Amino acid sequence: MKTVHLDWSDTEGVGFLLRTKGFWNFEIEEITMALEKAGYTAHTPDHFVSAVQPRPDGRDRIADELEKIGYGVDHGDSDVA
Repeated sequence: MKTVHLDWSDTEGVGFLLRTKGFWNFEIEEITMALEKAGYTAHTPDHFVSAVQPRPDGRDRIADELEKIGYGVDHGDSDVA
């Protein structure tokens, strides 16, 4: 299982950066689709923002969608959570 790394910009679940190093293009596409299902929109290929703000359940929603397609998630900011 590959791990998706997210760098959150806030504690409210509003936005994050997706670190894509080490992923194939098709993996980035399926990860992006999962993030969109979780309620996040790509502003750039690696920057996602929630349509609902604040979104305190965002981390859980993302983890659920990524696990459905076989990815783990590292929220990358234990000091922010």
